[in-house]
Amino acid sequence: KGAGDMTATALRAYADTAPSGAPRATAPALGRGGQAAPRGALHLAALAGPLQGAARTLDPHGCGPITAADLGKLFPDAPLRRLDGLAAELTARQLTGKIDTPARRAHFFGQVRQEVGSDGRLDENLNYSPAGLKALFSYFAKHPAEAELYGRTDKHPANPEAIANRAYANRNGNGDVASGDGWLFRGRGLKQLTGRANYRAFTQTHARLFGERIDFEKHPEKLSEPPYAVRSALAFWLDNGLPAKADAGITRAAADSITAVVNFHTDSYAARWGHVQRIARDGLFGGECAAPRVAGK
Repeated sequence: KGAGDMTATALRAYADTAPSGAPRATAPALGRGGQAAPRGALHLAALAGPLQGAARTLDPHGCGPITAADLGKLFPDAPLRRLDGLAAELTARQLTGKIDTPARRAHFFGQVRQEVGSDGRLDENLNYSPAGLKALFSYFAKHPAEAELYGRTDKHPANPEAIANRAYANRNGNGDVASGDGWLFRGRGLKQLTGRANYRAFTQTHARLFGERIDFEKHPEKLSEPPYAVRSALAFWLDNGLPAKADAGITRAAADSITAVVNFHTDSYAARWGHVQRIARDGLFGGECAAPRVAGK
């Protein structure tokens, strides 16, 4: 594999074999489950330097960069090319996206980590077992035989397209099972935007917030591209007033208030709070952004 195809975890493992004298991490890097990587592991930036691209530069408002190395500590199973693309867009949008303080970033990334998992996957993972399908989706609770047919078992893998078309039929502007809308408009982006109506609405929101007209209903696959994956999450963050909720600080009450907006009925309130705590504790994404400089002052 090329360096860009390696995951953050794999890159750390490779770093253990670095020759004497190679650059070393100045602090332990985090691997799976927040555990420190083996002593002597190279800092991700030392190997991934050429992949950082625009994310290495400061944005015009004096915010430090969010790097692929930073993101790799939160998403240890993600390929570095994905992390690099996300880092570039996140760095450029820190101030306008209001992820410009430690508390805001902790809450924003804590939610994102729960949404997309350790691999930072930008389209929905539908690899459910029959039991999982029946627990999570009303369609499969009502049609248990189809959960057994399409869910992952010892005898066959999951059928993600069939799952999406049934789980999301006649919801959020989608047509029926036969329309294929469930699969076409499955969860994508860092917020896992789901449903035809939400893709249509994001077309308008994206033009308003980012000044670029893209028809996401016509081109839903674009939400799996890092720039638009980031923007869809920031649009939700901004339009729902979540920066103000994050300004309450690193507290369980603040985290739960944000989770209630993101996914009210989820069973992952505690997990999301755990991600927020870890990000804040480890200072993963630096300090506050400087205020914009005014010419002549």
